Amino acid sequence: MKVSLENRLPWAFLAYGLFAGMGMAAVQETQAPNTRTAQILAKLVPLPANVPRSIMNPYYAHPAWKLWAVDPDPVAIDKPHFKGLFQPQPAGGRKYPIWGLKGGVGAVIMQPLRQSPWSGSWDDAYMSLDNHHTRLRQPKSQFIDAGKMPLFSDVETLLQLGVNFTSQSYADRGRAIVDDVINNLNMERHFFFANCIRATPAHNSYRDEKPDQASDLYDGLFAHCYQSVGQSGSEMHALYKMMLAGASMPRSTKNLLKRHGAYAIALLTIFKAALPYADAQGRPLPFAHELRHRPAYSSHGTPEHVHYCPANAHYHGYDDQGHLAGMMAMARELSAAPPVAIAKLRGFRILQADAVITNPAELAQRIKCHTLTNTRIWGEKGETLDILVDLNGSYDLQQRPLTFRCQALYPNQSNISIKQEATGLFRISVTYDPNLPKGRLPVICTAYNGLSLPSNPTFINFYWPDANEQYDYFPAGTLSEDGKRKLKALGLKRLPVNVNLRPVVDFGLIGDAVRCRPGETISIDLKATDPEGFPVTVYRRAGQMGTIDQGRFTVQIPATDRDKIYRVHFIFSDGTGGYTGKQVKLLVSKEPASLPKPWGLTTLGPLPRVVQVDYDNDTVTFGPQALDRQAESMQGTFLLQPVAETMDLMCRIPPTSARTNIGLMITNTLDGYSRRAGIGLFQGKIAGIIKTGEQARTSQTTPWPARHADKSVIYRLTWRNAQIAGYISTDPGIWEQVMVGDIKLYRECYAGLIYRGDPWTSGICHWLGAASAPLPVVTTPGQEPDAQARYVSPLVVSLSIAGQDMTLRYTLDGSQPTGQSPVYQEPLKLRGPGQQELRVTPFRGDTAQETLVTRFHLKRR
Repeated sequence: MKVSLENRLPWAFLAYGLFAGMGMAAVQETQAPNTRTAQILAKLVPLPANVPRSIMNPYYAHPAWKLWAVDPDPVAIDKPHFKGLFQPQPAGGRKYPIWGLKGGVGAVIMQPLRQSPWSGSWDDAYMSLDNHHTRLRQPKSQFIDAGKMPLFSDVETLLQLGVNFTSQSYADRGRAIVDDVINNLNMERHFFFANCIRATPAHNSYRDEKPDQASDLYDGLFAHCYQSVGQSGSEMHALYKMMLAGASMPRSTKNLLKRHGAYAIALLTIFKAALPYADAQGRPLPFAHELRHRPAYSSHGTPEHVHYCPANAHYHGYDDQGHLAGMMAMARELSAAPPVAIAKLRGFRILQADAVITNPAELAQRIKCHTLTNTRIWGEKGETLDILVDLNGSYDLQQRPLTFRCQALYPNQSNISIKQEATGLFRISVTYDPNLPKGRLPVICTAYNGLSLPSNPTFINFYWPDANEQYDYFPAGTLSEDGKRKLKALGLKRLPVNVNLRPVVDFGLIGDAVRCRPGETISIDLKATDPEGFPVTVYRRAGQMGTIDQGRFTVQIPATDRDKIYRVHFIFSDGTGGYTGKQVKLLVSKEPASLPKPWGLTTLGPLPRVVQVDYDNDTVTFGPQALDRQAESMQGTFLLQPVAETMDLMCRIPPTSARTNIGLMITNTLDGYSRRAGIGLFQGKIAGIIKTGEQARTSQTTPWPARHADKSVIYRLTWRNAQIAGYISTDPGIWEQVMVGDIKLYRECYAGLIYRGDPWTSGICHWLGAASAPLPVVTTPGQEPDAQARYVSPLVVSLSIAGQDMTLRYTLDGSQPTGQSPVYQEPLKLRGPGQQELRVTPFRGDTAQETLVTRFHLKRR
């Protein structure tokens, strides 16, 4: 839906008029120039209370959507942009999911539905809203694939097909989807209160990639849709889990929810309620807890799109199998439907030092959005925002009596005062506090009907912006050129909402792992401080081993353990929206490790047990190592040391089996997901690998043992100014550059030896330490080789070196550079076809340093 800038600006006022009792006529009279916006709103706002109805739903008096369980007849659609015949799985092929064991591991098992009381998913419909750029494939053949549609605004088709799950790649629209009244009314009416989950990626609106700061663009929390941490497709696993939860419901409960348009409401609530988090004592957290509610969620427990949260993967992660099992169990226990919560504003005033603002026009400028589940109010410095919230419009589908709760979500935002003035009526006062970090102040309101699962949350969000901060994050591409000029003239800026320094955690470890003996008791002080001075609380993942007492984690390793790895997770909260997730690995082994000092030892990726590591006279020996099949090249046993800002490390690997994977690596963090780069012997090849996101990029590979079968190879990895380079040498004083690229690493990260190995072969490496002099770096700006490592001729080649007192001399005829060879002064242009060999020698004064050899195979266009 495209709306001009002129129509966007008064939305807040229109929202206030609609929900503060003014009524539609009063809004139209007050805002006469904006009749188009008023007409749009008139089609989206909730129904009047006195409308005759057959269902309980604020937007619909009667079901407007297809109920496949009631009417399984096929639906034919014939529109210019959408055609097809849609029908459910035949009765004989319908199945329902149960949580069971496969090979001793918890897993989903599909069983024939037959006369089971559980509903199955045959009456659920899924639709891609981006032409199947995203796609739900599981559970196979157990739902109605409602096809692909490029328009989310075709709500008529959504209702005709009774669509329950949607996915949509929507680049740069995370905040924009939830930040204004028309978007939110549309989402509530045509998705949330119509049995349909709208799922999209948060994309760039929620990136957790700063090592010291939690930051995102959301000025409030919301509950009427699902946004995932990541980009295209990052939401799909969450939809899969919600569909399985819906399939686990009793048939009678699922039918009741769908008839009243409350199916999506219940599933989104289950997703949050089942997140397996616990307090320091291991007790499950209550539903209205800060860890259960956030603007965007990792769809997988192991964050699949980790480059959107590389600094804080363990905060976004959780036990994914436990989460799915919990969702299915919660759904199965729904003998009755959970309640539905809605919130309405009954009063609003602004208290200033010398005045009280009650004028509707002035108040409305502060209300950036108000719908039944999502309110966003902005304040100015020195003000107190005082509102009256009414939850009595909430309802229970089986007429159970309701109770209500209203509380601040972040516990250390003590400037929020909440008083219950009557049943379901809460006065919320929020005073500007300059000592709080910049960020949202959410209040969560919920309803309860005596059953285990509460209602959906409704959020009342308060926020104090910076000067000229833009509140409406609509994409500029929807504006006319005149609208863009007007927006620019206003001087509005898209600023980060949260600027919250995260808690600083120090376990006193080199790395993240502790070497343990069977039967040993291990204690770790969980030292955490908040740079902004707020008390820090520690939380856990449910069911993990050990106890926490007064900030000290203690665990006794079972005496019967042998070569095992325990992973224990913690989340540290400053109570104002700042979080730090950490993992400690307990490496259990009967044999002590022999390590160089001051080095640490850890594991990355799915290692089932600890490998033995011995160090003697600069020689490191890694024992045989079994790995999960999903282990990547740069995962395994990691012998590490912290590095900061620059690095130039070397090691020598003797002739070895092609199955042994060992090399040098540098990594942002030790979570196993983060950015990293390495050079070494990986999967039978000499390779340089750069991993900046989900996919690792192999810069160059050399089959092993074709060139160096009987030689020791020296590997070298350098990092400086966000540039990584890898080299090998088999001849004294001569190096080959294997890879070069840019990688964004933290100022403090980790480097060392990574050993992937195999179950039968030990790995041996001679540690050579830091290089004494830098090597040149060769780059081909803007030109990449093809799949056969060939470049298009002519090829422009640039040279650089870290040493400022170095002169680079080069040759192109295969000869060794001398003091008379040309001096590099500007990029070189190599021409082909055929192979070109570039040799570069740095000179310090008249003294030649080690030589770099780089070969390029050129082809004509």
